[in-house]
Amino acid sequence: EEVRARVVAEHLEGRLQEQLILQELLWQEAIAVRLADQPAVQTKLALAARDVLASAALEAEAARRSTDAAVKEFYDQHGELFRKDQVRARHILVADEQTARQLLVKLTAGADFATTAKGASQDPGSGPDGGDLGWFERGKMVPEFEDAAFGAKTGTVVGPVKSQFGWHIIEVTGIRDSVPLDDVRDGIRAKLREDASAAWMQELRSKAKVVPVSGTGGSAAPALATPPAEGAPPATTPATGAGVK
Repeated sequence: EEVRARVVAEHLEGRLQEQLILQELLWQEAIAVRLADQPAVQTKLALAARDVLASAALEAEAARRSTDAAVKEFYDQHGELFRKDQVRARHILVADEQTARQLLVKLTAGADFATTAKGASQDPGSGPDGGDLGWFERGKMVPEFEDAAFGAKTGTVVGPVKSQFGWHIIEVTGIRDSVPLDDVRDGIRAKLREDASAAWMQELRSKAKVVPVSGTGGSAAPALATPPAEGAPPATTPATGAGVK
């Protein structure tokens, strides 16, 4: 999805199509001249297949351990991680106090906050969105702004508030004491997948019979031992002749 969004945003469809065309032509040529029959190519294909299958196995196990139910269970069992006082607010930023007070009078008289913010706010980030800043906790805003926002009730407009950026008119649109599951679902799932991948690889490693590789002139990574088929002799590595049992 991220790649697709980037391709569309940067108008790269033509370049991507050309790459696919060239890749297809090269593949057809490789088949025509029977490159797949060459031992070196067969080795690379086999190694590539191992990588794909290993990645697929890891992906499948990570997905199995990060289901919606697992995400919900983690959220419920670690509630302390998500208990945070948060405020949702929108603001209008202007350069001087007089302008801020004039806008406050208009808003108090019934002017729509979002429309007013779009027309008057000098904040390039939130202005086009009607001044909306989304949800935030303490420590995310400058102190003056934060104190005013957290000190107000839902639906109230406060200000003018002076900060290093100028003068603010603030409307608090929501207050909550914890982050809902929907807001952290993707983050929890990513953590579960990462933890599951590491744990599962360790589990596989601990259950495998490992035969250290010798004769390499120094320390070497151990080889995972795969039991041979019934009645088959142990495989040997060309370099060392070490048995992989």
